[in-house]
Amino acid sequence: MPIDLTQFRKYLPISNAAREWGFWCTDAGATVVNPGDPYPRKPSTHPDTFAKGIANGLGRILPEYQLIYITKGKGHFQWLTEEGDVSEATVEAGTAIILFPGIWHSYAPDKSTGWNEYWVGFRGEIPENLQKKMMVDSEKPLSPIGLHEDLIADYKEIFKVIEDEPPAFQMIICGIILKMLGRVTSLNQGGGMAHGTERAVRMAKIYFEEHLEGELIMEDLLDYVGMSYSPFQRNFKEYTGLSPYQYFLQLKIHEACHLLLDHVPVKDIAYRLSFENPYYFSRLFKKKTGLSPTQWQRGALLSEEKPIANYENKGVENVN
Repeated sequence: MPIDLTQFRKYLPISNAAREWGFWCTDAGATVVNPGDPYPRKPSTHPDTFAKGIANGLGRILPEYQLIYITKGKGHFQWLTEEGDVSEATVEAGTAIILFPGIWHSYAPDKSTGWNEYWVGFRGEIPENLQKKMMVDSEKPLSPIGLHEDLIADYKEIFKVIEDEPPAFQMIICGIILKMLGRVTSLNQGGGMAHGTERAVRMAKIYFEEHLEGELIMEDLLDYVGMSYSPFQRNFKEYTGLSPYQYFLQLKIHEACHLLLDHVPVKDIAYRLSFENPYYFSRLFKKKTGLSPTQWQRGALLSEEKPIANYENKGVENVN
């Protein structure tokens, strides 16, 4: 089944092996809070103590770290400093937040905008050492890094690993979390939020990631990025080398490659990714990869050098 990014949350079992690893994931999820919706959403998948603290504006104290990423809307965030003062900041779309164990905090979206939120919780000696060495700073929990589709892809990869639960899945997830922390640190040091055209392009890329299983409705996309068609089309192609529609199809074909590796039937992939029919999907897939979906799947499973690498190098500049 596809993952519902509008309301996904999973709490994970913690094995002794994960604890001995020194790093383990406690939970992960995503939610879409529409303007005017209660926060947390009802019914809440949070534990009662968490949900009540947020809903009543009382805040909460967690026993874990969390990395939160807001991709749409705005809100506020409060936290207790080492001096015992309450500090407050506005949260804009493109803000990453690191929550620290044992530190009081409170946050919520504005009623007028709502927000889209991703998060992953984790514990262990490794993040504790990062905090001790000031690689992550509890006095600076907010990072205005801007909108980046790579970070969304990291969250989605974690969600998929959680759903599949392969051997040593905790170790796989924590490797991704470390990459995410490094990515946030790098982006934060690189100058923060993008503006103007670059911001619109990044917003569009995230929109594509969050609507991958649907059709591209250009009017909704333009409303989301706040631009009219002609300048957006022109600027997006200047930044990416592809039209928005070509870029969106590239993501769909790439996702189809991963689904084929998971043995999802071609018919199911076609309908899951909102292609007109399985025949059209197969024809487009072969046009862009040089192989039919079945041939691609067979080659990927038999070859150590998976065809997906060849597809990524080939690009989709000729998609119609």
